[in-house]
Amino acid sequence: MLSAFFALMSTSLFAQSTGFTHQFDIPAQVADRALTKLAQQAGMPELLPFNEVRDVITNEVVGVYQVEEALELMFAGADLTGEVNEQCVLTVQLRQTREPEVE
Repeated sequence: MLSAFFALMSTSLFAQSTGFTHQFDIPAQVADRALTKLAQQAGMPELLPFNEVRDVITNEVVGVYQVEEALELMFAGADLTGEVNEQCVLTVQLRQTREPEVE
C-alpha cells in the first residue's frame, strides 16, 4: 500500500513538473549557476555533471515556460541537453554527437 502511494506521488510530481509552466528569470551565465536557478525557480532538485557544464555559457531564459521548454532555450547552441526524469529531478548531460562514418 505504501509503495503504491509513493508511486502515485512520483507520477503526480512528474506530471506537475513537466506539464505546468513556471515563471523563469535566468540571465545568461555559466551553466552550473543557470541550472541551479532554473531548478530553484521550478521547485525541483538537479543532477549535474559539474565538470562538463562549468565552462558552458547558457542563454537567458525570461518568461513563462514548461521546464523542458526553458531547457531548450537555455541550451540553444550549446552542447548540453536536459530533461526532467521520472523522479522529478532535473538532469543534464552532454549532447551526443555522432561520429563521422568511415567507409
